[in-house]
Amino acid sequence: MRKEDLPKFGVAVSKDLWAKMWSKVIEEAQRIQSILLNGRLYSRIRYGEEGWAESLPDHCHDCNVRKGQFHVPGCDMEKCPRCGEQLISCSCKKSGKWANFIIPQDLGFEVIE
Repeated sequence: MRKEDLPKFGVAVSKDLWAKMWSKVIEEAQRIQSILLNGRLYSRIRYGEEGWAESLPDHCHDCNVRKGQFHVPGCDMEKCPRCGEQLISCSCKKSGKWANFIIPQDLGFEVIE
């Protein structure tokens, strides 16, 4: 690879390597089944269960999860289970894309459905 082909910032990564890395990110996102909002724990909404559209593509356009999977934290398609708005822009969560995501089975919390 020539120096001028490299991005100005960051690291050049092959398409295959990026796909393998992102599949691990999606896999880890499935462990995060709950989110802490205003002091209460809520179950996350899976892709395809948001109720925003009657028909959706098989994969999320932003984070590439399949229907029935949890979005990757920070995805612009994830719906807030508390207010029903877009999670990344609602006022229910504190700053930081990952700040409120909890893995309840690891911490022994009771989840609000």
